[in-house]
Order: sequence, then structure tokens, then C-alpha cells
Amino acid sequence: MAGFGMGIEEKPEGMQSQILMAADRVAFVNPANGDSVPALVIEHEEIYFRDVLIKHLRAVSISSSGAQPVFSLTPEGELTAKKADISGTIHAISGELDNVRIRDNCSIEGVLDAKQITGDIYNVQSGGVTLPKGVFSWSDKAGEHVLFRIAGESFERVLETNMTLTAECVKNRQEFKLVMRNHIRPAIHEDHVLDYADTGNKGKSPGMNFRLHGINLPAVGRSQVHELILIVINSGRHSCVVCKAPPGEVPKFTVYRAGRSIVSDGER
Repeated sequence: MAGFGMGIEEKPEGMQSQILMAADRVAFVNPANGDSVPALVIEHEEIYFRDVLIKHLRAVSISSSGAQPVFSLTPEGELTAKKADISGTIHAISGELDNVRIRDNCSIEGVLDAKQITGDIYNVQSGGVTLPKGVFSWSDKAGEHVLFRIAGESFERVLETNMTLTAECVKNRQEFKLVMRNHIRPAIHEDHVLDYADTGNKGKSPGMNFRLHGINLPAVGRSQVHELILIVINSGRHSCVVCKAPPGEVPKFTVYRAGRSIVSDGER
């Protein structure tokens, strides 16, 4: 049964008026516009609005409808949302981000501590390769001989090492060619000649003495490799090929991302 009451009550702070309605369901309908759908309904201790404009809202908590709300805001200021499109500025002093993509420039003024960077811009490796104490066993055998393999990357890099490659043939004529083979795709590669030496008749001309540093590594992709290859042209010429680091040092490799020059000439 519905009930309706109005009254005025005197209280210490002054007169207080009130209007009371008792009903299982209260709805407001505007018959002037011919719309029979209520704009406001009060039922089961809940209020339903079709469309509402609130100039200033103070609420203990806010959450979306549904058994599992996709949006909520607690009195402690904890905001939970399954999806947000923010075009303005975000300021945060701490937090965690998962599966984030930065599409534009990013400036880090503090210290970056990363366990892993995919697309490593700077790598250093000490040791990890085994070089013969003397000459390579294939020194006097014609053909292509791989010295080192370097993992590929999706951007251009530079290879630095502390090693020097020496190829000689002091009694006979021999030709040596040092190339960096860049594997672009399976079964497709490009060779870049780093050095060439021809010892001449009876080995009277100097052989090869090449410092392995400042070697360009073009972008080939992370699934491809680069190969440093020495090509020996002739067999049975008593050739000697040696690759060594300075005394007391292990082979060291540094690979970094190619970029602009940071040092220029001074006065001469």
C-alpha cells in the first residue's frame, strides 16, 4: 500500500520540513512529452536515472553496473578500469605497467634499470670463443673459413674487438680476402670486403695485418647472423693465419648501435 505524508518539525537548529512517501516503487513520468518511460525510478533501495546532469558529485564510491564492474573508484582514491583512452597528461610517482608500447620519444631523467632490452643497443662479451694458441689448422687450405659469427639485429650496429688478424705467406704467393658476410634472409647474403692482401711472387710482399674494430653490421633482423670470413685463395703455399688478443687479455667483443659521431677534430 502506498502512503504519502508531509510535516514540519521543530528542532534545536530550527524548523525542518519533510515529505515522505511509502511505496515499493516510485517513478517520475513527464506526460507532457508523451514519453511513458520514467526518467527516474526508485526501487529496492536503488535509484535509476535515464539521463542525468550532475554539476558537482560527492560520492563514497563509484562503480559501473554488472556482476563484475569494469570501472570503480573507492573512497581511498583507488581507480580500477579495464580500458582507458587518455589524451591528456598523466602524473604518477610510482606504479607498474605491463605490455606497454611507447610510440613516440621518451625522455628518462633518472636511472633506467632493465633486466632485458629487446633490441640491445650495447653489448659486451669477454671470452666465450676459443682461438688456437698458434696458427689456424686451415691456414694453408683454400676456401672460406669462418672466424666468428655475430647475432643479427633489426638496426645498424658497429663491432669492436681487441683482436688483430694476421695472414702471411713468406715463401710463396698467396692471396687473402677478409669479408663480413651479412645474411639478409635464408640462402641470401651480402659480402662486404674488409681487407685484401697479395703476398706476391715468393712471398716478398706484406701479408694481411688487420685490426678487427669499427666494422659495420647492417640491419639483418634478429633471426639472422653475420659471419666474419677469411678466404684463402690457394692451397699448399705454407700460409699462416693467426688471430690474437693483446698479451694477458681474453678476446673481447663490443657491439653497439650505430649513430651520429660524438667526437670531432680539434686544432691541428
